[in-house]
Amino acid sequence: CVQILFNLEQALTSVKGGGKKLFGNVSIGLPIEFGNNLVIPLLSHFGLKHPDVTFSLQLGFASSMNNLLLKGELDFAIVDEYKLDSRIYVEKLSYETLELSIRRDKLPSRGPQNKKFFELLDYVEYEKGQPILKMWFAHHLKQTSLDLKVRATVMDVQGIAKFVLSGLGAGIIPGHLFEKLVKENYDIYRFPGCGKSLRNSISVAYLKERTHSLAASTVLDFLKKELIIV
Repeated sequence: CVQILFNLEQALTSVKGGGKKLFGNVSIGLPIEFGNNLVIPLLSHFGLKHPDVTFSLQLGFASSMNNLLLKGELDFAIVDEYKLDSRIYVEKLSYETLELSIRRDKLPSRGPQNKKFFELLDYVEYEKGQPILKMWFAHHLKQTSLDLKVRATVMDVQGIAKFVLSGLGAGIIPGHLFEKLVKENYDIYRFPGCGKSLRNSISVAYLKERTHSLAASTVLDFLKKELIIV
C-alpha cells in the first residue's frame, strides 16, 4: 500500500535548498482524487514552511497533462498509468489500488463470486467499452468477456463514488477513497477478488530539458521523498 511519511520537520529540513531562500511559483499537474487526498496536504505543509513559494495546480487526467507538459505550462505532473509522449520523462513514484465496490445492501447475499455472480450486478464505469472494469476482471477472474450491464458512465472518480453510494451499481474507486468512505461510516463493500489488489502506478513526469527553478526542483524532491512505495 501507499504510505505517506509525515515526518515533515525532518523532510523539510533536508530540502531547504542548500540554505538558499525558496521563492517563486511552482506549476504542478495532479490526478484529481490522488492529488486532493494525498498530494495537496503535503504541498500545504511545504507551503507553510516556505511562505514565498506559491503553487499553481492543474487537476485532471494524464492525457491533459501530456499536452500541458509539452507546452511548458507545468514544471512537472503526477500521473497514473498512461502512455505519455516519448519526449516526457516518467519516473515511478507510488501506486494506488483499484477496488470494485458496491453499497452493501445491493450485494447479493449468496453464491460464489464467479462470472455468473458478477454478470447479475449493475455497474457504473468511467467510459464506454468498460476498460477499467475489464482490467479488474482480467486481474481477479482472468476473464474479460463478461456480459456487464453498465447503468452509467462518468469520467470522474467522485461521480463513480456517488453512483455507488446511491446504489445504482458497483464501480471501481481508488483504495484510499474507499478507506475514506468507510471512515465516514458509509456502508460500502469491497469485492476481494483473488485477494491481491489491482494496482494503478503513480509516476512523476517532466521534460528533462526544462530548466526548473530552485523552488520547483525542491518541491519535486520533497514529493519524491514523501510519496514512496513500501
